Order: sequence, then C-alpha cells, then structure tokens
Amino acid sequence: MKTDSTGKISFLEDEREILYLASLAPSGHNTEHWFVKYVEHWHWIIGNDKSKWLPAIDPTQREIILSIGTFLQNLEYAANNLGYDCQFNLLATSNQDENIMEVKLVKSGNAPKYDIEKIKQRRTVRSNYLSDMLKKEDADYLMKEETDFIHFIPNTTKEYNWICEQTIEANKVQFYRDDAQKELADWIRFSNKDAEQYRDGLTTASMEIVGISAWVLRNFYGKSNVMKKDFREANIDKVKKQVSQSAGWLLITSKDKNAQPIHQHKCPCSIYIADRLFKRLSPTRFTPKTF
Repeated sequence: MKTDSTGKISFLEDEREILYLASLAPSGHNTEHWFVKYVEHWHWIIGNDKSKWLPAIDPTQREIILSIGTFLQNLEYAANNLGYDCQFNLLATSNQDENIMEVKLVKSGNAPKYDIEKIKQRRTVRSNYLSDMLKKEDADYLMKEETDFIHFIPNTTKEYNWICEQTIEANKVQFYRDDAQKELADWIRFSNKDAEQYRDGLTTASMEIVGISAWVLRNFYGKSNVMKKDFREANIDKVKKQVSQSAGWLLITSKDKNAQPIHQHKCPCSIYIADRLFKRLSPTRFTPKTF
C-alpha cells in the first residue's frame, strides 16, 4: 500500500474487504507483484511493483500484466458484490509502467452480485486431472466472443501432442537455467517461519507437497537444494505427469507483446484478455503454462 501522504491510511470496512479479495488473484511464483496507491476513499491507483518482477522467466513482464489483470477482475467482482461500480482509467502504455490503472468506486443499486466464495476458494490444481473429452458446448462457452484470443486444442489432435512435447522441453530448459532456478529459490518458502513472515511465494502446500515429503522440505531444505540436480529432475517429472493428464490445452494469445489498448476497451491487452477469460474460467481450476 502506498500513499503520497505521511499520515496513516484509515480504510473503510468495504474498502478493506474489496482489496483483500483482489489480493487473492494468482501471480507467477505467487509474488503478488501489485501495489495499491491510495488517493482518497474509493479512489486508488493499481501499480506494478518492480521489486517483485521475475526477470529470468518473465523478462518482458507479460505475465506480470496478466496477473494484474486478474487482480483487477477480482477487485471488480468484490466491489460489485458489495454494491459498487468500478470506473477504470488506463494509465499504462507499456508492461513496464509503474502506474497501471486508476480505479474509482461508485455506489450503485444495479451492480451485479458475484459469489465471492469462488475467489476465496481458488487454487491451482497441479495433479490428477481427468483426460475425458471436453464437450463441444463447454469448449464453445470458454471461447465465446473471444475466438481471436482463446483457442482450445483437444487431446485427440496432433497439435495437442506437439504442445505437450514442447512444454516438457521448455521446462527442461528452464529448470536447467541457473538464473531461473535461483529466481525460483528466492520465492520458495520452505519453512513455516518463512511462510508466516513473508506471506507470499510458494509454500509446500501450494506446490501440493504433503505428508513426510513436506515435513522433510520444511525442516531440511533451503535455497541451495533448489539448485541441485535431483530437485530439477523431480520438477521435470512432475511436468511430464501434468501434461499427460488433461482434456486439452487452452491457448491465450494477444496481438502483440505489449500492454496496448485493444479496440474500444480502455484496458491493456493482457489485462483485457485476463478480464474476459477470468469471467469464463472463474469456476474452473487449472495449471497455467507459458512459453
């Protein structure tokens, strides 16, 4: 939280609830790379926290902007549910800009209700996917109105197999890049103490490591272990299992790599895509993969 004033910020109850729910949005390595600049009650600027960038795996900040888009979507859902409309004003012209979006909340009697339990219960499922065919009507629903940006590749196609193979190869390359692995190590919270202190990053629970394995990691592992061959190979094996279990791939694309306005929408391209896709996928849980 940032403010231009030296005084203490006194949030209203609804403001706290809305920003809390917004903060439950997903982000790479769970870095939570957004900040909120307080202007006045119901008037904020959502920013891009450069101290939490991931230059090794996201050098152009593409995924950073996509995650900020999900933060904004959570914010809008939470605000609507409490009876507020959101007025968005795009400030950013690139993925690297600090100030991304100006937000003003206005009390409204027509704001749509949303089941915020979906926000609270969201999690990334990393294993035990079903490989059943996705029904055509379900695939069409996911891509509805966004066929220029969202594409479904079913598991019966050669393209699906190619993407699976390339995903494994891409992960092999990334796990054996020391800069990427060091970056990962910086964001893993092995111990309960670190998880409680930082309240961000990747915990054993979020990585679906439980039981004896989780106990060993929490008590005997540290950053240096992430750089070892056995840790890298174990993660590659997990990726192989993940890509062998699914109904298909959902590809999200954009016209270019920059956060430029798209059509009439006053929103960076990646944010706009995240916004529209999030509405479709909010009840759904999946593991995102990027190249």
